[in-house]
Amino acid sequence: MPGCNVGENVAVFEQGARHVAADIAGKGIANPTAALLTTCMMLRHLNLFSQADRLHDAVIGALEGAPAEAKTPDLGGKGTTATFLKEVKARLHG
Repeated sequence: MPGCNVGENVAVFEQGARHVAADIAGKGIANPTAALLTTCMMLRHLNLFSQADRLHDAVIGALEGAPAEAKTPDLGGKGTTATFLKEVKARLHG
């Protein structure tokens, strides 16, 4: 899940999960959704709403409409982190 800590003079944006995922380390199958949605939160914090909305829509579009070959195994797919990111990128530019 995406996450942030906002103080009076500083904001820190990071994914909310603390699982080290040792079982999938180096396999290229980590789901990057939390990191991408955290980026959306940061963009909104910086008043870059249009960019945040575009990225958010691309991520959600990939989650909802990407073929199994593009999704990571935890999403029921057969893809990798890279194939999911490629799908998001295509939706950003498409």
